Amino acid sequence: MNLETHIETIAQWLDAADVDAAPSRIADALAHNAVRESSGNYACATYGEILKGAYHEAAHSVVAHVFGLRAGRVCVRSDASGSSAYEFDQADLDSMQAATVAHLAGVALELIFCGAGEDPQRRFALRNSADILNARCDADACRALAPSLNLTNRTFAVLAVGAVISNMDAIERIAGALQASGELAGGAVATLCGQPQ
Repeated sequence: MNLETHIETIAQWLDAADVDAAPSRIADALAHNAVRESSGNYACATYGEILKGAYHEAAHSVVAHVFGLRAGRVCVRSDASGSSAYEFDQADLDSMQAATVAHLAGVALELIFCGAGEDPQRRFALRNSADILNARCDADACRALAPSLNLTNRTFAVLAVGAVISNMDAIERIAGALQASGELAGGAVATLCGQPQ
């Protein structure tokens, strides 16, 4: 496992993110998820794909919780797509940094543990994901809140990779529960994670 390669990959994806198009692309992704949720019409994914989706979403929730954000509903659907909600304060630097790292956690997990770095199709999807767009927008907001700090995209990539590796036990617990039930409320996420360090 070459962590430096994964850190560099995430940092490069953040550097290349189109921030001008980000708000409309993020809104499109949210609308697409809302349609999926309301229709209940999902394609069926394999067990392995659903498990990978559960790990991806669990990483977001666990890292958000560990960094002190309030975790909300997290789900994985039968087509292996999912979502993870967490609350953060856009005027607070610590909260925004935590959100940026949480946005990147699913991407980091897939690169480190799921072989996404070797799958060109999955790399393309992750590179162009709402996770990367959200993280880039929030990283830019962090830099605006604290221009004297050296908050590079690489800084956030390092934090995300470290947070995922450090919290794999909790990520595995949440992923297992998600795979079994399909969704968890924020309270269940907090209970399964334990107290933030």
